[in-house]
Amino acid sequence: MRITKINEPDGPNEPDIIQLIKMNPKITQIELANQLNLSRSTIKRMLNRLQQQEIVMNI
Repeated sequence: MRITKINEPDGPNEPDIIQLIKMNPKITQIELANQLNLSRSTIKRMLNRLQQQEIVMNI
């Protein structure tokens, strides 16, 4: 994943997701879920929202 631009994240965990992606662009949804103590489905939903806002890009 890649950060494409910085907007104000909507959710409380979105800044943490962005920071983890910046630290490791190849991080998986499962790794994000484990590190943030969230379910994979929650991470997937949050990443979809960040992609729709064009904050992150899955490459």
